[in-house]
Amino acid sequence: MKGHEKNYPHMIEASRRWQMVGWKLGIEAARRSNLLAGFHFLQLADTDRYENANGLLDCFDDSKGVDEQAFLRFNGDTALLADLPRRTFFQGESVRVPLIVSHYSATIDGLADVSFTLENTAGPAVRLAGELTQIDMTERGRREICQIELTMPAVESPAALRLTCRLRGRNT
Repeated sequence: MKGHEKNYPHMIEASRRWQMVGWKLGIEAARRSNLLAGFHFLQLADTDRYENANGLLDCFDDSKGVDEQAFLRFNGDTALLADLPRRTFFQGESVRVPLIVSHYSATIDGLADVSFTLENTAGPAVRLAGELTQIDMTERGRREICQIELTMPAVESPAALRLTCRLRGRNT
C-alpha cells in the first residue's frame, strides 16, 4: 500500500545484517562472560515447538539463510573478542579495549599471534595497527590476553571506523 516493493531487497538485506549483528553481540557477550565463558547446545530452536520448520532454524538443520561461515567467524571453537565499552567515540578520546580469547579448539595449540587494525570504512584516511606475538594457546577456556589502548584519531567529519582483530595459530 505504501509503494515500497522496489525497496524490499534492500530492506531484507538490511534486516539480515542487523539480525547477524544482534546475534554477534549477544553471543560475544556470553563468551566474554566470566560466568558463562561460552555455551553449548544440543538442540537450537527459535520457537517453542520442537519440530518446527517455520523459523530460521529447525531440528533437521535445513538451511534457512543463516550464513554458517559468517556465524563461525564470531562463534567458532576459538573466538577472539574485543570488549568495547560502547560503540561511539570522539576524536582525541583514549579507549582501552581488552582482547579476550574464548578458546576451546582442539586443533589450535602452542603459540599464536594477535594483530589488530583500526581503519576508516570509507577509505584509507585512518589506519592504526599493531600486534602481539607468542601467545600461549595451550590453556583452554576464557582469558584476557592483552589490552589495546587507542587514541581516537582526528577526522574532518564523523566517520565509521572498524576495529579488526585476528588470532593466528602458528601450528595450524
